[in-house]
Amino acid sequence: MGSDNCRKHLSSLAEHLTKFEQAPKEISGRRPNAWFLVGEDIFKELFETGRSINWQYSEIRNIDVISNICSQIERNSAWIESFIFLYPNYRIDFDLVGSSDDICQVRSGIDVLLKAFKGINTNFDKVLQDLYKAEGVYEFDRCLKLWIETGHRPDFISKSSNLSSEHWWWF
Repeated sequence: MGSDNCRKHLSSLAEHLTKFEQAPKEISGRRPNAWFLVGEDIFKELFETGRSINWQYSEIRNIDVISNICSQIERNSAWIESFIFLYPNYRIDFDLVGSSDDICQVRSGIDVLLKAFKGINTNFDKVLQDLYKAEGVYEFDRCLKLWIETGHRPDFISKSSNLSSEHWWWF
Protein backbone atom coordinates (compact mmCIF):
# COMPACT_ATOMS: atom_id res chain seq x y z
CA MET A 1 0.00 0.00 0.00
CA GLY A 2 2.79 2.44 0.92
CA SER A 3 4.57 1.86 -2.38
CA ASP A 4 1.36 2.44 -4.34
CA ASN A 5 0.76 5.74 -2.55
CA CYS A 6 4.40 6.66 -2.99
CA ARG A 7 4.16 5.95 -6.72
CA LYS A 8 1.02 8.10 -6.92
CA HIS A 9 2.71 11.00 -5.12
CA LEU A 10 5.85 10.73 -7.24
CA SER A 11 3.78 10.74 -10.44
CA SER A 12 2.02 13.86 -9.22
CA LEU A 13 5.40 15.34 -8.30
CA ALA A 14 6.63 14.77 -11.87
CA GLU A 15 3.55 16.63 -13.17
CA HIS A 16 4.19 19.54 -10.79
CA LEU A 17 7.83 19.67 -11.88
CA THR A 18 6.73 19.88 -15.51
CA LYS A 19 4.41 22.79 -14.64
CA PHE A 20 7.22 24.42 -12.64
CA GLU A 21 9.56 24.09 -15.60
CA GLN A 22 7.03 25.69 -17.95
CA ALA A 23 5.90 28.52 -15.67
CA PRO A 24 7.49 31.93 -16.28
CA LYS A 25 10.07 32.63 -13.59
CA GLU A 26 9.23 36.14 -12.59
CA ILE A 27 8.64 37.85 -9.29
CA SER A 28 6.12 40.64 -9.00
CA GLY A 29 6.31 42.32 -5.63
CA ARG A 30 5.16 40.12 -2.76
CA ARG A 31 2.42 38.39 -4.73
CA PRO A 32 3.15 34.71 -5.27
CA ASN A 33 2.87 33.86 -8.95
CA ALA A 34 2.42 30.60 -10.86
CA TRP A 35 5.95 29.22 -10.50
CA PHE A 36 5.98 30.04 -6.79
CA LEU A 37 2.63 28.32 -6.18
CA VAL A 38 3.68 25.28 -8.20
CA GLY A 39 6.96 25.24 -6.26
CA GLU A 40 4.93 25.10 -3.08
CA ASP A 41 2.93 22.18 -4.51
CA ILE A 42 6.17 20.36 -5.37
CA PHE A 43 7.37 20.40 -1.79
CA LYS A 44 3.94 19.55 -0.37
CA GLU A 45 3.90 16.53 -2.68
CA LEU A 46 7.35 15.54 -1.44
CA PHE A 47 6.01 15.81 2.12
CA GLU A 48 3.12 13.50 1.23
CA THR A 49 5.59 11.12 -0.42
CA GLY A 50 7.56 10.91 2.82
CA ARG A 51 4.40 10.28 4.83
CA SER A 52 3.20 7.61 2.41
CA ILE A 53 6.31 5.52 3.05
CA ASN A 54 6.52 6.29 6.77
CA TRP A 55 9.74 8.22 6.18
CA GLN A 56 11.51 5.04 4.99
CA TYR A 57 13.35 6.76 2.17
CA SER A 58 14.94 3.69 0.64
CA GLU A 59 11.54 2.76 -0.84
CA ILE A 60 11.71 5.74 -3.20
CA ARG A 61 14.70 4.40 -5.12
CA ASN A 62 12.66 1.51 -6.53
CA ILE A 63 9.94 3.63 -8.14
CA ASP A 64 10.16 3.81 -11.93
CA VAL A 65 9.64 7.60 -12.30
CA ILE A 66 12.53 8.50 -10.01
CA SER A 67 15.14 9.04 -12.75
CA ASN A 68 12.78 11.36 -14.62
CA ILE A 69 12.13 13.33 -11.42
CA CYS A 70 15.86 13.63 -10.75
CA SER A 71 16.39 14.96 -14.29
CA GLN A 72 13.60 17.50 -13.87
CA ILE A 73 15.00 18.69 -10.55
CA GLU A 74 18.50 18.87 -11.98
CA ARG A 75 17.34 20.98 -14.95
CA ASN A 76 15.53 23.36 -12.61
CA SER A 77 17.90 23.32 -9.65
CA ALA A 78 18.69 27.05 -9.84
CA TRP A 79 15.00 27.93 -9.71
CA ILE A 80 14.31 25.40 -6.98
CA GLU A 81 17.17 26.94 -5.02
CA SER A 82 15.58 30.37 -5.55
CA PHE A 83 12.22 29.06 -4.39
CA ILE A 84 13.69 27.62 -1.18
CA PHE A 85 15.46 30.89 -0.46
CA LEU A 86 12.44 33.10 -1.21
CA TYR A 87 9.77 30.95 0.42
CA PRO A 88 10.23 32.07 4.04
CA ASN A 89 10.15 35.72 2.98
CA TYR A 90 6.81 35.20 1.27
CA ARG A 91 5.14 32.85 3.73
CA ILE A 92 6.66 33.32 7.17
CA ASP A 93 5.98 36.75 8.46
CA PHE A 94 4.16 38.30 11.32
CA ASP A 95 1.14 39.05 9.12
CA LEU A 96 0.91 35.30 8.40
CA VAL A 97 0.61 35.07 4.65
CA GLY A 98 0.81 31.27 4.80
CA SER A 99 -0.60 28.71 7.21
CA SER A 100 1.58 26.84 9.69
CA ASP A 101 0.45 23.61 8.06
CA ASP A 102 1.56 24.67 4.57
CA ILE A 103 4.85 26.10 5.75
CA CYS A 104 5.79 23.01 7.75
CA GLN A 105 4.74 20.72 4.89
CA VAL A 106 7.01 22.62 2.51
CA ARG A 107 9.93 22.42 4.95
CA SER A 108 9.32 18.69 5.41
CA GLY A 109 9.19 18.34 1.62
CA ILE A 110 12.61 19.97 1.36
CA ASP A 111 13.89 17.46 3.89
CA VAL A 112 12.42 14.57 1.88
CA LEU A 113 14.13 15.84 -1.27
CA LEU A 114 17.49 16.17 0.46
CA LYS A 115 17.36 12.82 2.26
CA ALA A 116 15.21 10.47 0.18
CA PHE A 117 16.88 11.27 -3.12
CA LYS A 118 20.41 11.10 -1.74
CA GLY A 119 22.45 8.23 -3.14
CA ILE A 120 20.43 7.76 -6.32
CA ASN A 121 23.40 8.82 -8.42
CA THR A 122 26.57 10.83 -7.96
CA ASN A 123 25.55 13.73 -10.21
CA PHE A 124 22.25 14.15 -8.42
CA ASP A 125 23.99 14.00 -5.04
CA LYS A 126 25.96 17.06 -6.17
CA VAL A 127 22.71 18.86 -7.05
CA LEU A 128 21.30 18.05 -3.61
CA GLN A 129 24.50 19.14 -1.90
CA ASP A 130 24.43 22.44 -3.80
CA LEU A 131 20.78 23.01 -2.85
CA TYR A 132 21.60 22.40 0.79
CA LYS A 133 24.71 24.58 0.81
CA ALA A 134 23.04 27.50 -0.98
CA GLU A 135 21.87 28.94 2.36
CA GLY A 136 18.18 28.72 1.48
CA VAL A 137 17.62 25.81 3.85
CA TYR A 138 19.62 27.54 6.57
CA GLU A 139 17.61 30.74 6.11
CA PHE A 140 14.32 28.81 6.11
CA ASP A 141 15.29 27.11 9.38
CA ARG A 142 16.41 30.40 10.90
CA CYS A 143 13.02 31.94 10.09
CA LEU A 144 11.17 28.92 11.46
CA LYS A 145 13.13 29.02 14.72
CA LEU A 146 12.47 32.72 15.12
CA TRP A 147 8.80 32.20 14.31
CA ILE A 148 8.51 29.46 16.94
CA GLU A 149 10.69 31.07 19.63
CA THR A 150 8.86 34.39 19.50
CA GLY A 151 5.49 32.68 19.78
CA HIS A 152 4.29 34.04 16.45
CA ARG A 153 3.56 30.67 14.89
CA PRO A 154 -0.20 30.25 14.93
CA ASP A 155 -1.94 27.01 15.76
CA PHE A 156 -2.11 24.43 13.04
CA ILE A 157 -5.36 24.26 11.09
CA SER A 158 -5.14 20.51 10.73
CA LYS A 159 -1.80 19.20 11.94
CA SER A 160 -0.78 16.20 9.90
CA SER A 161 -0.39 12.81 11.47
CA ASN A 162 2.50 10.44 10.90
CA LEU A 163 5.14 13.16 11.17
CA SER A 164 8.84 12.44 11.27
CA SER A 165 10.28 13.10 14.71
CA GLU A 166 13.29 14.64 12.93
CA HIS A 167 11.09 17.46 11.62
CA TRP A 168 11.39 19.76 14.64
CA TRP A 169 9.44 22.58 12.95
CA TRP A 170 6.18 20.70 13.58
CA PHE A 171 6.69 20.46 17.32
